[in-house]
Amino acid sequence: LDAVRASPARSAHAGPCCDGAVVADGRWWWFGRELPSASATTAWLALPRAADTTLGFALLESLARMVVSPEGRHD
Repeated sequence: LDAVRASPARSAHAGPCCDGAVVADGRWWWFGRELPSASATTAWLALPRAADTTLGFALLESLARMVVSPEGRHD
């Protein structure tokens, strides 16, 4: 691992997720974020290192909103 950092600052209206982190290895950015639930669930997303980290956090936020919103669930 050659990079670890917290997610960018979020506004009060940023969405349902908790703060996350990004970790980098030689080839991938790994974005992780806790989802608000009773069972300490996390979501992870991998993007090539050529991708901008802002894109990774945006995609992870979108994924998290789909998972936690009643409309996005497919249980």
